[in-house]
Amino acid sequence: MTNAVFKRDIQGWLSGSKEKDVCLFEESDPAFTLELSTTSSADFVMIRSYSQSTSECLLVPQASVADKAGLDVNKPVLVVPRKSGVSYWCDHKGDVLFISTNSGGAANYRVEASELEINTGGDVPHVDLSKLHVVLPHRNYVQVESIAIVNDVLVVTERR
Repeated sequence: MTNAVFKRDIQGWLSGSKEKDVCLFEESDPAFTLELSTTSSADFVMIRSYSQSTSECLLVPQASVADKAGLDVNKPVLVVPRKSGVSYWCDHKGDVLFISTNSGGAANYRVEASELEINTGGDVPHVDLSKLHVVLPHRNYVQVESIAIVNDVLVVTERR
């Protein structure tokens, strides 16, 4: 059993034609579920593959963003490679990528940010995380449940 994300133009969906289907991502591990969302910037569609304890996000650039950055609209950009036990989600606005993660023992999650730079070298385009820094540290008594960017404000949902 596999899950997959396909892209087809609106007329193709309306007519039922599958001639121009493009498979953007295929998840073959049945323990993982796929979800789609758009980033707050609306510059990317985010594909998030997740299980109970692990996740991975990929960003599919909109055509105007892909053209400016020299990216392929049919080749998702990997944010952070999948690592067992590490879960994260992200959002993008302007030139900044925000990531909420439990990596490095942050059981209640922390929020990090980095200028969004995409490395197109290698087989899979990926986000350059060399400038990633913590904007909200892990706290033992507060769990970060979600992040969102509204206008120019980072909104964090927490559970105490």
